[in-house]
Amino acid sequence: MNAAGQEMREWLQVEGLAAARTFFRAKRDRYDTWWHPRNKPGYSLDQSIVRGSQIGRAKQACTCSSVSVASVHAPVYLEIRVGRMQRRQKALN
Repeated sequence: MNAAGQEMREWLQVEGLAAARTFFRAKRDRYDTWWHPRNKPGYSLDQSIVRGSQIGRAKQACTCSSVSVASVHAPVYLEIRVGRMQRRQKALN
């Protein structure tokens, strides 16, 4: 992670936010959103930001390269649960 990534991580933490894609494992090609035009290394420049308290609503987050957009960046896909969140009850021993 470079200095800009560390600064972003610290800002998210201070503001009580979370980058949803960092909570899901994905193949590298499903995580990168921009590729250098000459030598093709991928970078994760775009994020889906949610409240930290609501990260449990996120079901999946990744790039969606199958969708065609007029941009050099791949679109970011975020699937969320809607409706009332229920608290998990502690199991009785």
